[in-house]
Amino acid sequence: MEKEEIKKKVLYLLAEMFDLVDVKDEDRLKDDLGLDSLDVVELIVYLERDFKVHFDSAFESKTVSELVDKVYELQKV
Repeated sequence: MEKEEIKKKVLYLLAEMFDLVDVKDEDRLKDDLGLDSLDVVELIVYLERDFKVHFDSAFESKTVSELVDKVYELQKV
């Protein structure tokens, strides 16, 4: 799947799960979007299921763009 499709899915999940709209690539998940650690874990669980990838437990995405890049990278493995 291409990065643009991954980005659309991430933005869709952010809107559906957390009622976040007008999200930008550089938005930080915690500081700008207000997600707490549990929210981020929940988002990652959905991404793992939808994209059939597995995040390393040490991975901590700071921005929307980093999250999209990581999903893209994990799909290539």
